Amino acid sequence: MASLVDLHMHSTASDGTQPVEDLMKLAAQVGIKTLSLTDHDTTAALDRAIEVGAALGLEVIPGIELSSEEGGEIHVLGYFIQYKDEVFQKELERFRFGRYGRAQLIVEKLAGIGLPLDWERVLQIAGDAAPQRPHIAEAMKEKGYVENVKQAFDLYLYNDGPAYVEREKITPVQAIELIQSVGGLAVLAHPTYMKNLNEVLPKMVEAGLTGMEVYYGHNTEEQVTSFADLAKKYNLVATGGSDWHGRPDGGQIYIGDRLVPPAVIDQLKERLK
Repeated sequence: MASLVDLHMHSTASDGTQPVEDLMKLAAQVGIKTLSLTDHDTTAALDRAIEVGAALGLEVIPGIELSSEEGGEIHVLGYFIQYKDEVFQKELERFRFGRYGRAQLIVEKLAGIGLPLDWERVLQIAGDAAPQRPHIAEAMKEKGYVENVKQAFDLYLYNDGPAYVEREKITPVQAIELIQSVGGLAVLAHPTYMKNLNEVLPKMVEAGLTGMEVYYGHNTEEQVTSFADLAKKYNLVATGGSDWHGRPDGGQIYIGDRLVPPAVIDQLKERLK
């Protein structure tokens, strides 16, 4: 049974592999009714997502995913954002500009360990999006260095890996504040990846965090229960989604396959009030 709700997915506007039109059509085909497009540091595809989604009978919540840093990488999702705000867009542009320099340094590191890539090819794979690690992973796959995107991350591109490069990041509290500045609700993405969750979460809650991803990707039932208890402790909405990028070879769960309670949407809208 496919989920009616998926609040975490990416298009070619960031590091997904599917144009937003195809992504909306796929969502409708698998039975999703409400979704959020949460591209990294960009809202470039939101207008089109809302337009196509409306024609397909989908409720599309304007979203985004921001990268932050505090003792490790922490991603924060923003829902119901007023994304056309000029100040907000200037901040996003600054974030995206930083991705180009970081990607170039990663390519240089890979060349230094005997895995040279054509920078122009990386840019071609990225298309209109700012180049990111998944685009570099795709280029590595093309060259035969790895079998799939997941292997590229597991061997070379993971945080603190042989080809990892830090980039300028905001703190989780700053990410929450930025989302709130455009009327959005901030939600902690995939807490299962955090090593310091118990240390950082209270600070995020104090800053106004609205929810956290409980029904995420391949979370086990034990993880779902544990994160649900944590969300309840801090009065957070338990959200979720597939984190679909369109790469079935990378160990990802398929769009709509992560069951998310439909009541989550009402709970989020209640918080908007």
